[in-house]
Amino acid sequence: MPCAAPAAAPAWRSPLGVAARQKRRQGQLSGPRRQASRTGTFAGHNQAGSVGSFLSMTDFEHEFEEALEADPHTGELLVLVPFSVAEVYGTKGELPVRTRIEGFPYLGELTPYGEGYHALIVPRAVRRAVGKTVGDVLRVALSRDPDERVVPLPDDLAAALANEPAALAFYKKLPQPDQRAYVRYLAGAKRPDERGKRLQETVYRLGQGLKRK
Repeated sequence: MPCAAPAAAPAWRSPLGVAARQKRRQGQLSGPRRQASRTGTFAGHNQAGSVGSFLSMTDFEHEFEEALEADPHTGELLVLVPFSVAEVYGTKGELPVRTRIEGFPYLGELTPYGEGYHALIVPRAVRRAVGKTVGDVLRVALSRDPDERVVPLPDDLAAALANEPAALAFYKKLPQPDQRAYVRYLAGAKRPDERGKRLQETVYRLGQGLKRK
């Protein structure tokens, strides 16, 4: 049975356009996107880049096709999830998921994106592996990941925080979604000098007891 979609679209415009996205979700616009709900059983647990036995596309709870879009504020590339995560999974917050993107295994998170929507950020390594860029349609299969996650601390951030005990202590107290927000912010830098600036900003904000915006 199709899952209910949020009533409103995000304020920013997507490659499909707000009107087109609303029509597509109401079944008024033809196109490649397809969304189906399935119940499946997990057969494995691999990191992105390792295919192994990490489930076939038919072993997931949900399968859909959506265009890869760029967030104009952060530059991150993502796909919007075409169903209400709050209604299906009972949470408005971040949801860890196991996915296959174009058949490529990836452990990610469905992140709140405003107006009742959630988004799946598609990192550079996955995009390169599947040969997709902004505007391309991605076939995505996903299920909730019941396993406990640990947010890996980048080496440069770990080294910087080693000299800032207050910032490190605050970072360790942050919920995992907030830790991931800082890690993603650093990973989004395209040049070494940009990453250096983001690193300084991150350490400063953590030292001030501030979450990532």
